[in-house]
Amino acid sequence: MQEETDARYMRMALEEARAALQADEIPIGAVIVADGRVIGRGHNMTETLGDVTAHAEMLAITAATQTLGGKYLTGATIYVTVEPCLMCAGAIAWSQLSRIVYGADDPKRGYSTYISARNTPTKPSKPSATEKSGIPNPTPNTQKSTHDAQNPMAGIQNTIDGTQNSTKVIQDSTGGIQHSKSRIQNSSPSPFHPKATITIGILAEECATLMRDFFRSKR
Repeated sequence: MQEETDARYMRMALEEARAALQADEIPIGAVIVADGRVIGRGHNMTETLGDVTAHAEMLAITAATQTLGGKYLTGATIYVTVEPCLMCAGAIAWSQLSRIVYGADDPKRGYSTYISARNTPTKPSKPSATEKSGIPNPTPNTQKSTHDAQNPMAGIQNTIDGTQNSTKVIQDSTGGIQHSKSRIQNSSPSPFHPKATITIGILAEECATLMRDFFRSKR
């Protein structure tokens, strides 16, 4: 069963997240699987390496490409404990990973937050003095809403706000991390490859709890 397989690999990602926790890093872990074997794994190492790009997904992608000897990961699945940020989502897209599976939503830093913001129409500008007076405006307002702004990887049919096997999402009041039951995203733009599929909520509570406990310990 796919969900059991997903849970098994997500537990491996959680092992990576716990390794990050032991190093006093934000506890996020990732593994990449192809043809039933793990080809790359990593956990957050931004503090250890002094590198803001050293996220779990980035390190796992690098490890996987070294394993395969090529830059593309078509046919592979990435499992990550927390929703990827926009930087990691871009790297996932460029590496052509075919499936993205993550545990807890991240409404503060997750890629879907920025996609949602991009697709929210801007408020119309206030009418100019000439518009109020009825005098034709020689330079009419031609501002487009952000909804009309084209996603650089347009045509992709996956997003957090699209049609999904909906389940109630409970937002944690302490850290912004959300947990939910497993669901699949379908429809609307996302930063991933056009043929990529996204599964959300695998072991979400465990993933979210690890993050909450870490941030509570820092207060």
